[in-house]
Amino acid sequence: MTSNTPLKERDEWRTPQWLLKFIRSEVINFKIDTACTPVNAVAEPVFSKDHPDALGAMWSQPWICNPPYSDKGPWIDHALNICSPRSSIRVWHRFAAGKTCNAPGVLVLPSPNGEKLYQPLYECALEIVIIGRVSFLRPDGVTLAHGNRAGTSLFVCNSYIDCGRAFVYRDELIEKYGDKC
Repeated sequence: MTSNTPLKERDEWRTPQWLLKFIRSEVINFKIDTACTPVNAVAEPVFSKDHPDALGAMWSQPWICNPPYSDKGPWIDHALNICSPRSSIRVWHRFAAGKTCNAPGVLVLPSPNGEKLYQPLYECALEIVIIGRVSFLRPDGVTLAHGNRAGTSLFVCNSYIDCGRAFVYRDELIEKYGDKC
């Protein structure tokens, strides 16, 4: 599938407010945004002067991650490392010797269609919430970017609880949590 979205915008789309309200209200009250720029952060950004790249930082509080869709793999891997029950054994030595952090969070991703990239998420995710097609916002934060050809799913990660699955209707979420655009 090819995209008609200009290259400079493809990885800069923003999560609509109604979806953020739903996530905070019903899924996880996230405190940090792990995949953002200073301009489009929806919570406290993870990056800092010491860690300009969120993939090199610990996600030590409840988090949200809406990664650049052109390069989802590293973000999924990092989330899996954080949420895996084995993370304290096999991962954190790369980031901070002797420290562990199994902070819960949510990944906002295109709905999977059998891609191998998602298989570890099926085993690790506490819950997978399939939302349907979401019109994200263009980089200006105002204009809706219609034309999303794939649905959107939330992968809720928490290493302390067993897995579950849920289905919600996008139109009901928009009616309850946001404006109709």
